[in-house]
Formats: sequence, structure tokens, C-alpha cells
Amino acid sequence: MELEPWEYFAFRLLGNPARFQMLRALKQTPMTSREMAKNLELHLGAVSRDVSNMQDAGLLNIEFYNGCRRYSVNEQSLQILARHILDLCQESGET
Repeated sequence: MELEPWEYFAFRLLGNPARFQMLRALKQTPMTSREMAKNLELHLGAVSRDVSNMQDAGLLNIEFYNGCRRYSVNEQSLQILARHILDLCQESGET
């Protein structure tokens, strides 16, 4: 099965430890870029860039709260990516 361009982009983004850490944190609770930078001890500029890329890849949802953008995980996109991994395991005879 051929992947969509956004799916390739999402897999590439998740290969970065900081972005994966951000996604795990957002799975727990929605946060602003500033909150992520502070809580995860990451540079705000890098967080802002990575959030933008993860949003472009469909990994994040945005909600506006008190005039700020708060990000959360797009569960549907993660489930699609997880299915691709499971399909790959089944194709190779692994589970």
C-alpha cells in the first residue's frame, strides 16, 4: 500500500527525539508552544518550528484558548500511521 505524502512527512518528523517527546507530552494535555518549551526544556524557536511542521503533517490539532494557540494530538492521524506499521509487521510475518 502506498502512503500519502502527509504520512511520509509525519513518519519523518516522528524520527526526531524532541518532536516525539513533544507529541507524547501533548498526548497527556494540550499545551501552547511556550508551555512545551518550558515543560520539556526545549528552545522556543525549535518548538515553534516543529509544531508548525507537525501541524502541516496533520499530527496536531489547534484550539484557541484565552487568545493563545493550544495544540493537541490528532488521534485519527496517529491511528492511520499505527495501522501502516501494523500492516508492515503483518506483511513480514511478524506481530
